[in-house]
Amino acid sequence: MSNNISLKKFEEILVANNKILEAKIDQKLSSNNKALEEKLNDMFVANNTVLLNAMDIKIQASEKRIKQKLTEDLGKKIEESQEYTIDTLTDLITGGYDLHEDRIKRIETELNLPPLKA
Repeated sequence: MSNNISLKKFEEILVANNKILEAKIDQKLSSNNKALEEKLNDMFVANNTVLLNAMDIKIQASEKRIKQKLTEDLGKKIEESQEYTIDTLTDLITGGYDLHEDRIKRIETELNLPPLKA
């Protein structure tokens, strides 16, 4: 019976030691996990920073291309507007001159005047 009690005590000691070892292992793994989580988090933050910087550079390049395109388009629109204005003014002046010539001819005809020589 003494052997049974000794074996039982030995078994209890082994179980207690096993629990202590498990607790120490869990504690060690937990601290290692925290360190790994911190490192992974730092890497994640660094990676996101790099991605954000790359996206910022792409956005700036896109904005530059858009501004350049808008400037070119605006320049073309201004040029087209100026050409249209010149054509319209030319048509108005020419039309006015032609109407004036017709008026002079009608007056000469009505008054039986000889045509003016230029």
